[in-house]
Parts: sequence; C-alpha cells; structure tokens
Amino acid sequence: MSIIEINDLVKKYKKKKDTSIEFKLSIKNLVIERGKIFGLLGPNGSGKSTLIKLILDLIFPDTGLITILGISNKLKESRNFVGYLPENFSFPQNYSFEKAAYYFGLMNKWPKKEIINNLHKLYDELELTSILDKRVKELSKGMIQNLGLVNALVGQKKLLILDEPFNGFDPLQKRRVMKYLSKQNEDNNLTILITSHILSDVEVFCNQVALINNGEILNVNSKKNVLNDHGTIENYYFKYFDITGE
Repeated sequence: MSIIEINDLVKKYKKKKDTSIEFKLSIKNLVIERGKIFGLLGPNGSGKSTLIKLILDLIFPDTGLITILGISNKLKESRNFVGYLPENFSFPQNYSFEKAAYYFGLMNKWPKKEIINNLHKLYDELELTSILDKRVKELSKGMIQNLGLVNALVGQKKLLILDEPFNGFDPLQKRRVMKYLSKQNEDNNLTILITSHILSDVEVFCNQVALINNGEILNVNSKKNVLNDHGTIENYYFKYFDITGE
C-alpha cells in the first residue's frame, strides 16, 4: 500500500525580472510504499525541500496530483497522521523545552492527558529529561533539534517527513534517535521520508533511496540493490553527481 503517491507534478519558479523559468520541478510518478524509510538525496537546490513542501501543501503545484494514504493532500485530513520536521524552525525563546513541546503538541488536537503521556514516553526514550527545564534560548543546536523532533513525533503518526533530521546531534544522540525511529518503523509500520547530505547516515538508516536533481527524480532503488551494485550509498550518489568525471 502506498502512503505517498505523486503523478504529473509540476512546479515552476519564474525569475523576478522577466518571465523566464528559474527552476522547474517535474515528477511524472513517484510512489512511497507504507513502512519504508525513504531517503531523498540530491545536491543543494535540486528540489528536495520544494518537493516536501508540495507534499505537505505548504506551496502549490502548477499541475499534478499528490495523495497521502489515498487522500488528496489538498484535504486537511490527509495530514492528520503526518509529523513534519523542517530543516529550519524556531520556538519561543523564553519557553522551557517542556513548555514548548507541550503547547506545540496541543496542535495535534489530542486529549491533553494523552499528549502529556506521549511526551513523557518520548523524553524517556530519547533521554531528554535532564533538559526539560532549560529555556529554548539556552539550548544547544542539538537540543533544539531534539525539540523539533519531539514535536514531529507526538501523536499517532503514520508518516514522518524529516528534512535533515540529524543536524546538530552528537554521535550518541544520533544513534539513539535512529534506534528509536527504526523501532517505530518496525513495530508500528511508521513510514519515514528524510532528506540528508550525510550519506553514511542514509546508508545506516534508510531502506530505500531516490536521487533528485534539477527538479527531476533520476533513480529510485532499494538500499539492498544499491549496495549490491555500488558497494556504498556514496558510490551510488557520486555515479550521478560527481562533476570531476572520474
């Protein structure tokens, strides 16, 4: 069963000074099956974040259809079970970690008691209890990233969309987060779509990968096939993107 399906999607950005096309995203067909950990890879400016924003209906296509769990992404209910971690985000600077997590958790429209219970389970699993009283302005980059991740996870999620999710984590916390997300994937069939420039993280974490460049999907493959054919995700990536010609 597909959790995301994209057909005949086109999004054009025009230059401000004239009507010529500055960037065009064009995807004929892309299907992400439920239960996959899907890595979307490509250089800066290749269309990764644009595609994510289109999926979430944060920006609007010129043409094309996107469904989430079989529901048009134009309908609000399609996103009821989707958690999103953008690459760049912020929280009120004077809130504590716990207060920010709680108030943003309320946006899931769950009963307050369930939100609190869910958050405390996340704090325990991700070993965050020691920083709950710290104000946002006192948090390190990695701690802020933890807060964003908790916000994406709270609630009954079936799909996580994570843009550069491991930014700022030290190796120990990165391993802890990967282990937790992998367990949710295995136990609850949670689908995860991530972008990352850290190819070694993708190799450890993902089980399917796609390459995007200049707004077009170049290749979609299972990690198993990629490793069999290329040895590493890095070799696979540079087959398409190595500009040295080697």
